[in-house]
Amino acid sequence: MVRKTTLESSVEKILEELGNAGYCPSTVQLFKKVYERLLKSAAIMRVDTLSDELVEHFVNDTAHRRTGQYCHSRKKLHTSCIRKIREYEEKGYFGWQPSKDSKVDKPSSVKFQELHTCFIEFLKTEKKSKNTIESYRNISCKFLMFIEKSGYTDLKIVPLESTLKFFDKLRETWEAGSLRTAASGLRSFLRFAEDERLISAIPDKLLRKRTIIPVLTEEEEQAVWDVLQTETISSRDKAIMTLLLLTGIRAVDILNLRLKDIDWQGDVINIIQKKTNEPLVLPLLPIIGNALVRYITHDRPRTNSSFVF
Repeated sequence: MVRKTTLESSVEKILEELGNAGYCPSTVQLFKKVYERLLKSAAIMRVDTLSDELVEHFVNDTAHRRTGQYCHSRKKLHTSCIRKIREYEEKGYFGWQPSKDSKVDKPSSVKFQELHTCFIEFLKTEKKSKNTIESYRNISCKFLMFIEKSGYTDLKIVPLESTLKFFDKLRETWEAGSLRTAASGLRSFLRFAEDERLISAIPDKLLRKRTIIPVLTEEEEQAVWDVLQTETISSRDKAIMTLLLLTGIRAVDILNLRLKDIDWQGDVINIIQKKTNEPLVLPLLPIIGNALVRYITHDRPRTNSSFVF
């Protein structure tokens, strides 16, 4: 019996775990085809592990198998496969799960399915938030299915007016403000697919979902501070309002603020923003620190929770 190489064993385990994790059969088959290309390259280079030379060769193997031209989706898919196998070999476990869209309609053509799968993997690689990934997955899938129904299976031959018709179709059921999110998601998808031509046809004058709340006047802001100096509100509310007024932090980030995020010695607050998934360092001003201390030491319930509020 021929003994499997370390790389072959890793690939076999990954494909098995993809199925166990809930990936649909077509997606597992797609990754299987890509890993077969990786193993073929390893055999040619006579290596049995994921060496740096093999990774460099595989990631840069970007030529389309029919046209011979650079294929962006091929590069992204190769990169995703390398990321998965490295995580398995380095950590011994899988930290990725499929998008919960197994029951959601998908493009019917294999080409569009592969492109869409690569796009989702790219968003994960870019560490986009779950909400952003789901939103962009939804709108890109709708667009691909829309142009399929119009008889197109290649983005390069889709006429510009199809993009406008797509948004006209969305307007029948979507709120006007939600179209802005749809436009943002579709732009991201088309940039990934490297189709600037269709991007130019996306409407740029779309209504906001809600008007921007005007800033407080000096008198209004002073009135808020005057109330904060009284005993009519709790120390918890005072701490929250002080954070809002002096840092501009989002409500969702206050909700997710943890005790470990407060660096009392460094006089800063370190958070990962929920909306953007980007780190943010806020100054722990004395007035903010004092408000937090009063709440934490006197009024915060005794609990094992790591959340401040």
